[in-house]
Amino acid sequence: MKKLLLIVIAVAAIFMCCCQNRSAKLHLNNQYLVGGGFMIKYTAPASGTVIYFDSGSGKHIATQTLNAGEIFEMDLELDDPEFISALKAVGIDAEKLDPKLYFVPRDKKVPKPK
Repeated sequence: MKKLLLIVIAVAAIFMCCCQNRSAKLHLNNQYLVGGGFMIKYTAPASGTVIYFDSGSGKHIATQTLNAGEIFEMDLELDDPEFISALKAVGIDAEKLDPKLYFVPRDKKVPKPK
């Protein structure tokens, strides 16, 4: 699980560096807010996209497309120095981390970073 999380963060870092402005902020409507915290286990009620997002920095932690009934699971290990370094590399301060989970159904438009 730890390696998967590091891979997700590394891919997100590459995406943010290559494909968008580093200072981009994601603005999500609270109607899509389904949870938050450092340990997430969420079952999609319909096909759509889960966005695990740090509201403090305005950056993605992870994004995944799910079909109805599929599970998104994440456990942020804040005592792991490698994980802390990976967060720092993408501009997220682990001490100010405020993770939120959003679910956007497939029939709705997924918000893009601005």
